[in-house]
Formats: sequence, structure tokens, C-alpha cells
Amino acid sequence: MTHISVLPGDYTEEAGAAAAEILLADGLPCTAVLAANDRCAVGLMFALPRAGIRVPEDVSIVGVDDSRLAQMSHVGLTSVKQDVPRMAPEVMNMAIASLEGQQAAQPFEVVVETALAVRNITAVPLRTEH
Repeated sequence: MTHISVLPGDYTEEAGAAAAEILLADGLPCTAVLAANDRCAVGLMFALPRAGIRVPEDVSIVGVDDSRLAQMSHVGLTSVKQDVPRMAPEVMNMAIASLEGQQAAQPFEVVVETALAVRNITAVPLRTEH
């Protein structure tokens, strides 16, 4: 059975370290963490090993943004790539339409494809039950 928890946080390394403290206080009830962005993931990536948790053997970490930080060889963070050049004009068009009072007749979605850049900080979980 899959269990998902959402922790409060921010988009900084400090927030990732704080999330690590929450997870550790809870007995590390997971085998993987998807952080809100790469910086937060890096905070987790450095905080968990200080507590004796092996990354990725005990817990995999995935960030979002596929930033230069994630791509650095000494970091090697698996990250979700987003097509920001495609997303930015879509968001701007929606914001402008909203400011000009142009509401859509029906709710709508804009789907922008993502990709996963797999690097060193993910692995098949060694444990599957808690």
C-alpha cells in the first residue's frame, strides 16, 4: 500500500533540512521523497546522512526543476525537468487575461510535458514495509 504525506516547507535548503528532521522524528516512514524543488531536495540530501540515513540506499530523493545544482556531478540529484520556456508564456497569457477580466467560460488545463532526469540519488528501495 502506498502512503503519501505532504510536509510543510519552503523552497530552500533549510526547509529540506527541516523536513528531514520531521521525517526522522517520525522514524523515517518512507523510502522516497519528492521535494518541492532542487534546493529543498539538496537540504534533505545533506541532512539525512548526518543522521545515519543512507541516500539512496535507505531513501531516494527527487527534486523538481532540474537546476544546475541538480546537474552538478558531486550532487547528482534526480530531478523532474519542466519546460519553463513553454510554461512562462502560458502563465503570462492566463495572468493577462485574468487582469483584463477575460474569464474562461469553462475551467481549462494547459498540460506541459515533463521528463525525469535520473541521477545518483535514487535507487530501488531496500525495504518496502514499515
